[in-house]
Order: sequence, then structure tokens, then C-alpha cells
Amino acid sequence: MAVLRREAIVEHVPNPKIILEFGAYDGTDSVEYKKAFKNAFIYSIEPDPYMFKRLQRNIGKKEIFIFHYAVTNKVGTVDFYESKFTVSTAGMHPGEPSFAGSLGGPLKKSSPVQTFAEIPIKVPAITIKDFCHQQSITQIDFMHIDVEGSLKEVLQGFDVIRPKLIFAETGIGSSHYLNSNTQEEYHQMFYDLSYSKEKDMEENTLYLYKG
Repeated sequence: MAVLRREAIVEHVPNPKIILEFGAYDGTDSVEYKKAFKNAFIYSIEPDPYMFKRLQRNIGKKEIFIFHYAVTNKVGTVDFYESKFTVSTAGMHPGEPSFAGSLGGPLKKSSPVQTFAEIPIKVPAITIKDFCHQQSITQIDFMHIDVEGSLKEVLQGFDVIRPKLIFAETGIGSSHYLNSNTQEEYHQMFYDLSYSKEKDMEENTLYLYKG
């Protein structure tokens, strides 16, 4: 998880009205975006069923719309590989979900701090196109995508609506997950969708729509 600071957003989008976050985890970033942009409509989307319940508790009555979906390139259900901490870290305890659950199977089933399920569960899936249609969204000012190696599938679900500014996790891909992509490959995908790379920020990249 990594929240983009308000200053970085308003440099390109001075007054964002519609903000979408995919891979919202426990809602920490969505809450920060709501604090920064009190009049914005925030849509917070998380596929992990355990973390979605935590998201519900954390959001409470903060006027943030929350949804249990994996945002990908199809509508229906998809496989989701749960990951759990094996040690106490980041305020979490052994057995609780780590930050790494994803649609793509991991290259390694375990690490010093977490382990992945051998068998995936099924979670509800939707595309950006279908989600926007479902929620009557006609423009997106800012989008935060943190989907643990499944960014290509998210981008494949794009239609005519192009977010003005996208903050995406691009540094965790083929080095961690099966059938994923490199950061340079992600840059090319965004370029093909008429985005320019504004800045690499550790494992994330900021893209601006130029269409």
C-alpha cells in the first residue's frame, strides 16, 4: 500500500471529483484520499473477502463507497490466491491476510513473513468498463491501482473512459507472480492507452492521460 500525496494529485487534477481505488486492502488509503478531497466521490474496491470485512469496519460512515470485487478483464468470478502472515508485522498477526493476495499465482509459495494458499478461492470479478456502467460513472479524475501483479488484466478492462491520472503499482509483477509483467512492459501498456509516464515512485508509477 502507498498513498499518493495530495500535492502530487492536484498538480495534475486540481479538483478531483471521482476517485477509484482498486486493491483497497483495509481502506487506509481511501480514507486519506477522502480527507484530502472532502467533496470527492471515493470508490474503494477489494477482492479479498477477509480484508473486505476489515474494509467495511474501517470505512464505517466516512462517505466512501465500498465494493467486493476483483477488477480484471472479465465479469463473473476469478481465482484469488490468499496470502497470510506467518509472523507479527505491520500491525497484523500470524494467520491474518498479508498485502500480497492476488489473482496470479505466486512464484514462491512462502517467504520469511508470509505464505500463499495452494488452492485459490473464487471471488466476484468485474471490468472497469462494467463497473463504471453499473455505478453510472462517466468520468474518472484519479485512479489508484494496487493489484499485486494483475495490472495488465485491469488495463484490458478499459473502455472509452480514461482516468485523467493513474497511480499504479508497477514494480511488483513478473518478479513475484506467475504470468505477470515487468515494469517496462507496464509502461508500454499505458503508452498504448495514450498515457505518459510522469514519475516512477519506488514500486509505483504516476501516469497522465494525454488523449
